[in-house]
Amino acid sequence: MVDDRTRKYMFFYQVLSRYREITFGKIISVNDLIEEVSIKVGDEHKFFWSFIKNKEKYLVSASPKDFPIIIKDTSKYSYRGKAHNIVSKYAVLDIKPEKVRTFREIIDDMTLFTHSNPDHQKLSAIIALAAYIDRINVRICSEKEFGKDSIFECIAHLKGDVCIFNPESLPAIEYRLNNKVLVLNEIGTMPKEQRTVVLKALLLMGGGNNTYDKAKRSTALNNSQDVYDISDLSVCLIYNPSYYYNDEDMFFDNAFKSPALKSRFIPFFFTGSLDIKQFKENINVCLEAGVWKDELIKITKSILYYKEHKYEELKDFGGRFVEVKNKYVNQVFGRHQLHLDRILNALNLYCDSLEEFERYATILLKAHTDYDVKNNSRFRGGFNGRTN
Repeated sequence: MVDDRTRKYMFFYQVLSRYREITFGKIISVNDLIEEVSIKVGDEHKFFWSFIKNKEKYLVSASPKDFPIIIKDTSKYSYRGKAHNIVSKYAVLDIKPEKVRTFREIIDDMTLFTHSNPDHQKLSAIIALAAYIDRINVRICSEKEFGKDSIFECIAHLKGDVCIFNPESLPAIEYRLNNKVLVLNEIGTMPKEQRTVVLKALLLMGGGNNTYDKAKRSTALNNSQDVYDISDLSVCLIYNPSYYYNDEDMFFDNAFKSPALKSRFIPFFFTGSLDIKQFKENINVCLEAGVWKDELIKITKSILYYKEHKYEELKDFGGRFVEVKNKYVNQVFGRHQLHLDRILNALNLYCDSLEEFERYATILLKAHTDYDVKNNSRFRGGFNGRTN
């Protein structure tokens, strides 16, 4: 049996990247899509998605839900005065949902890395997976080396429809709305002139709407479609605590002074850090990718299974689960209740007993209430540096 020290190699980013290459070859993911454009063919307009691969421009008539795809055949086409490749034939990369790994096994594998606060590490992973199998809006505030984006990165390598990036403008965000999970990293550091329009966009994304109307930026050459389907989109905002910033206006709560926005994204404050030394191990990336290929496929299949069967897989815990869950949900307010309810459902999928569920739920609720306490303490004189 492979020990945990070796098993964690499958979630080294280099190994995950190599795994995708050897397993799927030259695939195009939803993250490669730039914008949807309209091209007049005869008397009618047809819609295509544009993307760039290996410095070549492509157009494909496919739904974002079909991605990732593998290009089979192309033909040259002149569009906007530049050469493009029309994808005339492609194959949909189809991984069938199958329960070959439990939710607990998936989370435990993704959190094998040594961490100074394993409870918070585990809960952040459960939130990340909840964002994929359900629809939630969440704010995660933690120390720099906590690893708040690490599980999202792992899922992104496995599925390709999770996008983590530091946005600088509204168009940069809109171009990525076809993903299942959109993770906006340090959004408070974006240019101040962009904040007003981004605030409006975040309010729309966080409001539970099924569609998003793109901001108008029409030009003579830009005949793009204006509506995105966001009915299954989770939006996660991740950033550092208030006391990390020399410019206090870069902290999210100060950059976006909107009670309505904050009410739509439930906040958590996590502490602790990953042991960075463990990522300096010299490993054979190609070898490890081959070793863990089948296991990573099983994990991917199982994630898709839980996305389809998340409610059927909930444990009853002797008929007490709903009552106990509501005890925690009723301690938060407004729209936060919906998102905490869905996160607690994911926690249910992880836990083996009601006692374990209550232990983690109590820690999670404290992480929620700690958000305001920890981020405001600097200005009350109670904090002068990093927490441990």
